[in-house]
Amino acid sequence: MKHSLGEPKRIGIIKPKSLLISFIAFFVAILTSGCNRETINGGNVTLEADSIELGVLAFKAGQAEPNRIQIEENGNLVPYLVAADDYNGHCLLLRERLLDEPMRFNPSGWYAAYYEHSEIDRFLNEEYIERLPQAIKDLIVDSSIDITAKDSLGIGGKDTIAITRKAFLLSYTEVNGSGSRTNLPEGKPLALFEGNESRIAYYSDGQAGSWQLRTPNTADTDVVCGVSAEGAIGVGGIGGTGGTGGTGGTGGNGENGGAGGTGVNAGNGGTGVNAGNGGTGGTGVNGGNGGAGGEYLNGIRPAFCLPRDTLIYVAAADGQNTIYRLLIDKENP
Repeated sequence: MKHSLGEPKRIGIIKPKSLLISFIAFFVAILTSGCNRETINGGNVTLEADSIELGVLAFKAGQAEPNRIQIEENGNLVPYLVAADDYNGHCLLLRERLLDEPMRFNPSGWYAAYYEHSEIDRFLNEEYIERLPQAIKDLIVDSSIDITAKDSLGIGGKDTIAITRKAFLLSYTEVNGSGSRTNLPEGKPLALFEGNESRIAYYSDGQAGSWQLRTPNTADTDVVCGVSAEGAIGVGGIGGTGGTGGTGGTGGNGENGGAGGTGVNAGNGGTGVNAGNGGTGGTGVNGGNGGAGGEYLNGIRPAFCLPRDTLIYVAAADGQNTIYRLLIDKENP
């Protein structure tokens, strides 16, 4: 039986000129395909027009190292970690290094551990924020953050409230603190923090330092949470303890007794004064006054959020490290 093959198909003939154009286009595509690609979070991401969205850089569970983006502060470029891309639907940026000036949470006193309108809360949203260029300030979104309610302090209460801030401190929960009945849940744990090493932070001179969290301990009214220089999470009182007065020096022959010793064990121990007058060959009396009560000063790591679709670009790359910056920096030098 014969099978009908139907009408023969027409085969187009490629003209030499069309073939040449196609070959050139293919060759150019190959050359350019590797120019705008970066390995990010373990995969290749195409950089269109030398820019990508900030959310691509956000830290994911299991990632070896967080990505960093440089943010301008008072004219200086400072690295920030792209800590998450789902912080109220936005990208969370956390300053990698501590601010150079350690600060107190609040003046010592009743309800000193309450975060809203505390000294550190005001500093972040009134002074620190002004260190950023206007173009970045315009991008920062209002973030809803959970804090412990004021009426929970001192009684082991369980209530939290939400407040809105541009810049803020992270919470005990967000740095992966757990297992406490008096450090209340505020927000959700961040995958960035897993173990003490991931929480260690340094000053610009390379020295590790402790840093503050926004979470109070509800067993008291002036105790707050923080991270030690070794990365451990703990609590501490806002005010220090006065120092112990030093011992008066021994009087010489007919001379005054030596000055009192230096106060010790104070947050800021004062120098002992008021050593007694030595009699002839006598001993000075009245050791120095104890130092004034000190204050716990800790490092600060500001955090704020930008939209996930904020455009960034590669400012420099050496094969091992890639420096990212906001595209608005390029457009507004």
